[in-house]
Amino acid sequence: MDLASHIDRIVNSLRLMTFTDQSPDTEASEPESVTRALAPFRNRQTVEQLVVPMLKTGLKKYYEVDENGDLETKVSVVVAYSFEVCMVMSLQFIGVAYYESRVRFAAHFSPLSAPLSGRVAVEVDGEPRKVAGAKDSQWVRDRLELEHTKSPTVNEVLLSDSATGNIYEGLSSNFFAIYRGDAGAGRSATVHTAPLEFVLQGTVMKAVLTVCERDDIPVQWQFPNIEDAREGKWEGSFVSSEYCVQ
Repeated sequence: MDLASHIDRIVNSLRLMTFTDQSPDTEASEPESVTRALAPFRNRQTVEQLVVPMLKTGLKKYYEVDENGDLETKVSVVVAYSFEVCMVMSLQFIGVAYYESRVRFAAHFSPLSAPLSGRVAVEVDGEPRKVAGAKDSQWVRDRLELEHTKSPTVNEVLLSDSATGNIYEGLSSNFFAIYRGDAGAGRSATVHTAPLEFVLQGTVMKAVLTVCERDDIPVQWQFPNIEDAREGKWEGSFVSSEYCVQ
């Protein structure tokens, strides 16, 4: 597990996100009290000091009760801020409602199923994410409709710009297209993937890029285009996530 990259992602995501008690579609600034409470989690050194002991304790407890000892473990770390309204019942503040200033910091452990093998089916549907660089739980809620409406035989939904046909990424994966080369012109096949400022770079994507660099496979940070696929310019394509490279 590339723990360093996951810690970087937590910190970078929190720096990009704004926590308010307003609707996600409402432009609002983050209250100073919230910013102060989240400050330790926007500092990489502090997050590492908090995450590592929590994971050690959590994994130890998990393996004590885990009945699937042969499977790898999926670990999810969540940092959130609660705006839960509480009622104070005291002589001084009878019935007064106030916002409970509390950061939620937790880890969840579950079995990680073996990745799928072979070909997968995808469909192109849905617009790109609003804040691509942040691994935001709001995106999990936003993508539910796409997950519920996709065909039962479809493994992943690719997000695209309907005006240009540019493909960004999957709901939970990065996307790559292999563009055909031209041996006669001395042009080799090239891997195309969306520019990083428009997508969330997964840890498996980094492994793919490492292999491309090692084997001298050219990589272009350009959007794969659906029209290019229809015109036969693609030699193939694949998605990558912690669950698969297909």
